[in-house]
Parts: sequence; C-alpha cells; structure tokens
Amino acid sequence: MIFGNPWGLLGLLAIPAIIILHLFRQRFQPHYISTLFLFGPEQFNQASGSTREKLRRTGSLIAELLAALALTWFLSDPHLYDHQQARHIICILDSHQRLNAKDSKGHLVVDKAKAACQEVFQTLNSHDRITLIQSGIQPKLLTATAVPIANASLALDRWKADQTFHSLQASIEMAIDLKSASEEAHVIVLSDHKVRIIPDTWQSLSFGEDIGNSGIIDARWFNDERGQRISLRIWRKDDNSDRKVLITNKNNEIIASSQLKNKNGTQHIILPITKSNINIAHIQLTESDQYALDDSCSVVQPPRKLIRVKLNNKMAMYKYIKRALASTHKVEFVENAGHISIDKTLHTPSPGTWQLQIVKQSGPSVIGPFLSRSGHPLLQDLDFTGVLWSGTATKSPAQQQSLLQASQTCLISENVQNKQREINLFIDIKQSNLHKHPAWPSLFANLVEWRLRFTPGLQFYHLSSQMTNRIVLPPKTKGIFLQYPSGEPQSLTADLQGVIQLPRSLMPGTYHLTRDQQGTKKWQTFIVHRLDQRSSDFSNCQSNQTEVSIEETGKVQRIRTRLEHILPLAFAIMAALGAWICYRKEQGMGQ
Repeated sequence: MIFGNPWGLLGLLAIPAIIILHLFRQRFQPHYISTLFLFGPEQFNQASGSTREKLRRTGSLIAELLAALALTWFLSDPHLYDHQQARHIICILDSHQRLNAKDSKGHLVVDKAKAACQEVFQTLNSHDRITLIQSGIQPKLLTATAVPIANASLALDRWKADQTFHSLQASIEMAIDLKSASEEAHVIVLSDHKVRIIPDTWQSLSFGEDIGNSGIIDARWFNDERGQRISLRIWRKDDNSDRKVLITNKNNEIIASSQLKNKNGTQHIILPITKSNINIAHIQLTESDQYALDDSCSVVQPPRKLIRVKLNNKMAMYKYIKRALASTHKVEFVENAGHISIDKTLHTPSPGTWQLQIVKQSGPSVIGPFLSRSGHPLLQDLDFTGVLWSGTATKSPAQQQSLLQASQTCLISENVQNKQREINLFIDIKQSNLHKHPAWPSLFANLVEWRLRFTPGLQFYHLSSQMTNRIVLPPKTKGIFLQYPSGEPQSLTADLQGVIQLPRSLMPGTYHLTRDQQGTKKWQTFIVHRLDQRSSDFSNCQSNQTEVSIEETGKVQRIRTRLEHILPLAFAIMAALGAWICYRKEQGMGQ
C-alpha cells in the first residue's frame, strides 16, 4: 500500500478520541419522578458527569468512526501502485509569433501544428495521458502534468503562438525534468522548423515554409539637438514587390514616407519629422505578404532631456567650465535652480540638485600616478596622464568618499545624501593644466551623462520584451502606477534614489505610467515591440511532417482522479450527518 500523503494518517487519531468521548459522555442532571413505571423497559438514563460507563454500540459511535476513517482516506490517498499502465506524451509547442505566418496555400502554420497534434491524440487510447508545454522566455504548462486526452485537446484549442523571439532550450529542459518523473514518456516538439538540439529519441515535427518576406525589425524615435527623426531597420528577403514605408499620425495623415530598396538584407531608413504636436507615430509597410505581424508598429515621441546648469560667472574657471559643458549639446544654462549647481551658487538647493564645488586647498602638487574608483560613471574612460594637479586636499573631507587620488592626496571626492549629491574638485586653476588636457571636457561630458540617468523619466521609450527599463521619478514622488496594455494597473515603489527597475520580459504593447490607480493622470508612455529580425527571417523554416511512432506500452505517474477526490468526502459528509441524527435520537431517549 502506497500513501500519497502519509501525514494524512494522523487523521486516525480521531478514532481513540471518539471512543473516549463515548466512554465519558456528558449528560443532563437526572431528575427523579414518581411515575418512572410509566416508561417502557427499553428506556434508560445515562449517568451524568464524567463517570465512566460501558461502551455502547450506538449509531452515533459507528457513524462518527466511519466519518473519521473517510477523512483519513481522503487525506492520506492510499493506492496500490505509484505508476499506472498508460502512455505519457509530452508535447512542446513552439509559441513563437512567427508561427502566425501563412504558407504558399494560405494556411497558418499554427493551425497546421494544432491539426497535427490532434491527429496524434486520436491515435492514443483513452487511458493515455498528455502534457502540453508552451514555449517562451519562461515556458509554462498549458495543463497539469499527465492529463486525460480530452483535457489536453481543450487546452490545445486555446493555445496561441504570441511569444516574442526566444530559445526553445528552457522548454526542452522543462520536458527533461518531467520525463525524469516518467522515464517512458514520449516527447514531441512542434515548430515551424526542425529542432536539432533535442535528444535523438525525441521527435520534431515542423510545419513552416521558407517564404519571401519584408518586415520592420527595429523602430526608434530620436529627439535631440539634430531634431526629430524616426530611425527604421527593414528586413527584406526574396520579396520583389514594390513596397513603401509610411508614417502617419493619429488622424491617419501621412507625415513621412520612403521607398524600400528591392534587395535582400537589412535596410536602414531615417525619416525626419517636421510636424509638431505628434505624440505617437504609426509605421506601416504598404502592400501585404504572408506574415503581417512585422508590417506595422507604433513609436512614441520621447521628451528631449537637457541638463539645466546654474554656473557662477564670477568664478575663476567660469570660461573653461562653460566651454566644456557647452560641447556636450545636452546642457541648458539657467539663472534659477537646475539639475547641477556649480561653485555653491545655490545656498538652499532644491531636491535633486547636484552640487559641483571647485575647491582650492593646500595639498601638494602631483602628476600621478592617479588611482580612480573602479567603475564610477564620473571617471569612465578618463586618463589624466600628463596632468599637473595643484591645490589638492591632503585627505578627503569628513563624510565624503574619494573618487580620484594620487597616493594619499585627494583630488575628487563625493558625498551622497538621498537624491542630492555633492562633488568636490580640489584644484588650483592657476597652477594646474587640467583645463588644457583632453580629459577636461570628457570629465564634464561624463558628469552630464551621469546626471541624465537621474533625470525624471524613462531610460527607453521603445524596447523589446527581453530588455530591462528604468524609471526615475520626479522629486518628492515615492511611487507610481504601471498600466498594462490590458488596462490592469500595477503599483511600483521607488528606492531611496527615486529609481524603479521595471519588470523584465514584458509582453508587447503600449504601457502607461500614471499617477493614480484609475489611469486618468498619465505621466509617460512607452512601447514594448515584438520586432526582431529572427522573427521576420524564414530562411530556416521547413516542413518535416513524418509519422509519429509511439510505443504501445508505457507507464505514467498516477494522479488522483476526480472520483477519488469526491467519493471519500461524500462518504465523510454522509457519515457525519448520520452521526448527528443518531445523536439527536439518543439524546431524546436519554431524557
């Protein structure tokens, strides 16, 4: 005898408890009356209190014992064999969106795969079991493991090939884990191409076709000092049709267009956007082909990010710093509070303001070697060889961390408090040649790029489903809501720096960042694309519809049937109800 849940045998402890309760039955106080002779000879009166009495075979005792046994039966799940004689077929369904392509006869590849899988089901016996695995970046089971054929057939009808590009390796590893629990399981992989990374004992059925195709494989909207433009990459192979790319606004008005070149390979097209007041642009390839999912997409206009700098024009290094900052083309000089304040021009900096202070101290002059903090964004790819550094600090100030030093002499230090950051540059401009060194403009370019990473907004406004995205919230904002394409909101909370890392592997669609859960106060929008050259290139697609050979016998791990679930519970309920009826009758007789 094998028990599915051995801990369920603890339910047998209810049997001695029931017997003890019946040995010491609590009763009402007896009332003696003079007409006791009127009662029949079969009437009796139990002793009251906790006096032990003879155990009687009453209906309530028997029914309660049966109920306890039935509950133990349900909890422990006793059975004779851990495996039953039935064949187990594991089907890996390639759920890549490319299976929505049509063949030369106009049939969808995904429909052909479903039909072939249903044909396999029809060759099986009624007691055989099926497991369906849907491939993806994170594969999942469409059903429970080893379900009846009818359940698997319903799940197969609901299956959709809607995943972006991914490898089948994770799905294959899941099938290997399932097969280890049932060594005689037969594995079939259904795809649009022959899968060659599977074991030799597995079968691969492919239903694709190498067809000509043109499609968009990447789309970006740029908004910088060179103006607004949309950059596209188009894939063409064996498609001789006369096709154009059109960009339209929400009113379906054409705002840009271009003719595709009639050649195979990747084409890079840049289209300037001259019209204003366009938040979302729609891109469409004219004509049609056998795969429509890569013929259109949308892009969001990203906001142009500029770093506002407040610079003290009375400081000694004013012209050198301004010239270095202006060369980045991402800086706007302001008189009021900005993203960066240089040389303590702000006595009460606003939240999120970074301060760069030029400090002259009495440290020794140094010419290296320079030791920088590894991986720090301010010093990325900088080489200070040949710099004469004067006005240094003998050591970094209290509560500050040294970023650049020569021996024990501190040259640049940093202090971080919540969203504010203070950077000290210890230098005497009259004695140093740093402002003439190539590292000088690069130092401020790194500062600007570093500060851009912490300006409110998104890191990417167009990304693929396998990319990560990063959100920086405005000052004094602790959280925001992410509205999925389905309309479902998700609350997101920022870290101490006001940064949120978005969930990885988002499904394709348009997402909104909103300030309220209802989605009425939209802040920013980004799009997750399904575009990928590997989805549009059908070079490796082929058909390999061979006959599926499955062994006549096999073993599948036992699963408790629905009857085995319901029967012990129903028996326990009936026994408990019978115990209650018998107990009420016995109470009436006892009184």
